[in-house]
Amino acid sequence: MYTLNTFLKDGVLGPLSLGQDLNDVIATIGDTRRTTCIKPPVLAILKYDDVELYFDSCDRLAMIYIEPSGESSTFSAFEGAFDDWKLTAMMTVEEVKKSLAEMSIEYSNSEIADIFSIMTEAAVRLTFDDDGLLWSVSLLV
Repeated sequence: MYTLNTFLKDGVLGPLSLGQDLNDVIATIGDTRRTTCIKPPVLAILKYDDVELYFDSCDRLAMIYIEPSGESSTFSAFEGAFDDWKLTAMMTVEEVKKSLAEMSIEYSNSEIADIFSIMTEAAVRLTFDDDGLLWSVSLLV
């Protein structure tokens, strides 16, 4: 079984990998009724509860984005994946760092354009809002 903690540590979310074809993703984890299309370079976004999958103009998976609510997923592809998720939206930087240490996940601090984030050893970025609260978790090409 894969978990979101594995995602933080290894950058792997079950059968998903960056660069994977859109049709392959749908065949692997199932279709969703929630999709969005926007301007290039990201053309399609598939939404599976807390998980959003962003695809580039060549229909390749370019980013895995998670807004951690702590709720169980209703999609069978992610069933159980959120069970050990220790991070939830609105956690402070210090709470997130403590959780990462408890999970033995190495990380470093990062600040780009005045936006503070934590980067895990697998290049998963945990981004915080202006109030220092967890806003998103993402992995991108």
